[in-house]
Amino acid sequence: MKSRWVSLSAGWLVILLTSALMAQGEKYVFLENFDGASPPALPVGWTMLNANADSQTWETVNFGGARGGPCVRYLSHPANTADDWFFTPAIALAASTQYTLSFESRVTSPANPHHLSVWVGTSPTTAAMTTQILDRPSLSNREMATTTGTLTTGAAGSYSIGFHCTSNPNQLALYVDNVVLSVPATDLQIRFQLDKAFYQAGANTFSSTEPIKCLVYVKNVTTSPLTVNSLLSLGHDGDPEVVLSFLATAPGGAPLEFRQRYRLPLPAPADIKALQPGEAAYKYYDLKGGAFNFTTTGTYTIRAVYKNLNKSAGPPVWLGRLVSDPVQIRIP
Repeated sequence: MKSRWVSLSAGWLVILLTSALMAQGEKYVFLENFDGASPPALPVGWTMLNANADSQTWETVNFGGARGGPCVRYLSHPANTADDWFFTPAIALAASTQYTLSFESRVTSPANPHHLSVWVGTSPTTAAMTTQILDRPSLSNREMATTTGTLTTGAAGSYSIGFHCTSNPNQLALYVDNVVLSVPATDLQIRFQLDKAFYQAGANTFSSTEPIKCLVYVKNVTTSPLTVNSLLSLGHDGDPEVVLSFLATAPGGAPLEFRQRYRLPLPAPADIKALQPGEAAYKYYDLKGGAFNFTTTGTYTIRAVYKNLNKSAGPPVWLGRLVSDPVQIRIP
């Protein structure tokens, strides 16, 4: 069983009286990480087409994906060129809206590249896949890498996204994971505040030994209730189960290693909370409490990250990633 590490101040809701918060980020309108699949079957609602009717098809496996976890895989036929599709379930999209598609992929070896194109259409059929989102004719990375593309809808309606492999024979495996469709986040915003700067009118200089205390707010800025994952447990941003993290840049611009890597559970039902308009979840934290080593003299840039990839078994929960505006501190 995974360990649970939670640190929330008493009473997790607070009304913010400030004006609009600064935020960057994206809201996921569709997310699939294949964790719930039962290999070799695709997740519920997904479909596969073996257009060349050979022995090789897309299937899910319990290995090879991001962080070594589940994903969908195509294993090359030794003699046949691939002609194999897999399709998302129908996704309800708004009219005249630009969406960003992202997914992670890799191959077995750079010496065995694959050809993958991605399409969108009004149904999960080859005939309906009339609009190409992107084309990757020579995928050759052995480690997972993210590919992004954009699509803009005309009319509102249900759409499916199709992944089409047309690789040469005998190219070993192609793996795809973490398929996400997103729009800019406008309903949930984040603010990262240093206590010292707040109480001392902008002070941002810290000795190498004093605490660096901060407060992170995640606020509903809409006029309707918004269901969120309020767990706010701290961990490394690269872990898909982490909800709250920090990104820091050392003097000179190099990324500063985030040292805490907690394995977190899925949120409990009590962690899924409805934020009323103007309400926010919040967390106090000392950035020197195990997260970073601020040992080099100079200016550091820090951002807070709120990310939820955990779907809810109950009410639909906000999915996406927010990154706060940068805050700078100086170590003399």
